[in-house]
Amino acid sequence: MNTLKYLSVIIALLLIATAGLAQEQPMKQEHMMAQHGQMSMMERHEHMMAVMRDSTMMHMMMDSIATNHHMRTMMLQKMMQHVKSDTLRMMHMSRTMLQDKDMRSMMRRMMRGKPQMSERDNPDLIVKYKKQAKAVDIKQMESQIGLTKVKEVPELNMHFYKIQSKKSVDEAIEACQKESFVEYAEPNKKYKAQKK
Repeated sequence: MNTLKYLSVIIALLLIATAGLAQEQPMKQEHMMAQHGQMSMMERHEHMMAVMRDSTMMHMMMDSIATNHHMRTMMLQKMMQHVKSDTLRMMHMSRTMLQDKDMRSMMRRMMRGKPQMSERDNPDLIVKYKKQAKAVDIKQMESQIGLTKVKEVPELNMHFYKIQSKKSVDEAIEACQKESFVEYAEPNKKYKAQKK
């Protein structure tokens, strides 16, 4: 009788251990497949959807695409393929691109066959703003002095301007430097080395 009890306990332990190993095995296989890139389409789709729900990951992915020339070209081609048959979506994409001032002027120059900046488009003034500068204050200063933004380098808080008012470059610089949120303002000059 005792041996029968011991035998039944041993068999029960073996069954529990076998069931535990059977549950652990698929998880190991999934992990190995993910490591070796053998995920099914459904698993890939679920992974992609998880990345898209995480805004930080989404922005990192978009930055990665935007900085890589090959990926950027592929993305533009994909976008064009998806909107080609739908006129409304094509118009929306074009409007979105044309809302950006720099993109609009670049597209105009390309359509005219003038890829380089003309002398008229060259900025007169470079203004570097302090980090705490507010967009509202910058816009107000631009309208007061009569500046039109030609280019912006957000990483450096730097804007390039064309003077639209009757002010000279020196007068515009002086007016900019009076503002507390301006780090410095200087004329946009080109220097050429001369051979002797």
